[in-house]
Amino acid sequence: MYNKLIPAILALTMLPVYADPYSDSWPSIVLLHVHGILKEPLPGTDTVDFNERGTGFLVSPNGLVLTAGHIIPNKEMFDEDGVQVEGYFPERDDDALAAVDPPVRLQVIKATQSPYDVALLQIADLPAVKPFLRLCDGYKKEGRPEFLVLGYPGGDRQLTVIGGPLSSGAGASSNLIVQIPINPGNSGAPLFNELGMVFGIAIGERTVAGQRMQLSGLAVPMAKAITTLGDEARQLMGLSYDPDCQKPLNPKISTALNDKILIERPSGGVILGTAPPTVGRGYVKSKVPDGYRVIHTGDVDFGGQQVNGSVQVSNSGRFITIGGEDIGIGSRTVNARLPVVLEQVVNKEITILSQNRIFPFSRTLDDHGFIVTTKEFNDKISAPEGFRFEKVTKVEYQSLNHSPSNGLKVSVAADGAALMLNYTLQSGPVFDQWRGWVDALITASVVRK
Repeated sequence: MYNKLIPAILALTMLPVYADPYSDSWPSIVLLHVHGILKEPLPGTDTVDFNERGTGFLVSPNGLVLTAGHIIPNKEMFDEDGVQVEGYFPERDDDALAAVDPPVRLQVIKATQSPYDVALLQIADLPAVKPFLRLCDGYKKEGRPEFLVLGYPGGDRQLTVIGGPLSSGAGASSNLIVQIPINPGNSGAPLFNELGMVFGIAIGERTVAGQRMQLSGLAVPMAKAITTLGDEARQLMGLSYDPDCQKPLNPKISTALNDKILIERPSGGVILGTAPPTVGRGYVKSKVPDGYRVIHTGDVDFGGQQVNGSVQVSNSGRFITIGGEDIGIGSRTVNARLPVVLEQVVNKEITILSQNRIFPFSRTLDDHGFIVTTKEFNDKISAPEGFRFEKVTKVEYQSLNHSPSNGLKVSVAADGAALMLNYTLQSGPVFDQWRGWVDALITASVVRK
């Protein structure tokens, strides 16, 4: 029912502030599936079938998507059909959020890994405006605030949030280092600051000599992503991106709503064998695209037909009733086109009670006796402020030197206030001093108190 839109900047007010990205920003987070047939297998593989999954996020109402450049291969590597990119938007699923069919098709505007790992995509044939995220450069530097990444780790369809502090800011030619593990599938996900604005693009784990290092990850600073994209990012300036996170941004979006109205007439008498013309009326109630409200309407256009139009906008601006009235014989259906101006708002119509979150955990046993040391641990991970744990959905861990020898057991405390971890580590004697360690990623659902 919506025209393909062209954004128009008419005025500036404050963009919605996404204090809780999982609850407020989820409509803009896309699961990406990149696939195609390679001309020849990649090194170390024996198949020409290419499949890669990642995360992207909307940065304009007409379907521009930012993601990591490395998930979009060089098109010259593929056969004549080229590389295909599909996107899946999330919907509510059992009080959580999961990417669902049908997919949308995306076109690659620019994808590069140099000087920074970033790509800009365009959703093809977008039927309606979509809510998009605010981009800026700043973040809180005092203390150790937790920043959030929202994406699809492992390429799973469940939308998941993971948080952690910043280890190091970006240098003149380096990325942000965050204490957040960036799993496959999370590449391209947005990194949110304390204001709920995106200041970085997650691109992968931090590595030193090929070894994983303290469950930390890398993110491209937004300023460097925009610079790397060059002219292709020009349309984001003042629309979704401004370096200053405090600057009000919210361009008004001009588009049109299209619908059909059935104009009905009361049955009347027949004069000299012919039904006389009568007044007919019809109405249709239309919902404004999710994440927006109407702030202005134009006149209804019935395509040149002799129909008088009327418009009523609900107090919330989320619904419009379009009416049509004419004089004629018999009922008929007419096409109605209504020009509107929209502004973005936080969508509170869908309440998200449960969230999928990943909790990283790491422990090293540094004790060394005269023989191999074995030590049992009972640790806990506290629930995020304002939440309680509901259930554990996945436990992934890597370990060294027979640790944990009894596995890593994770359960939810009776009051939901913490995750309880039980495991055993081993370390070598003083003359050897090898150490046992465990790195874990625990996925659990949390609910608001």
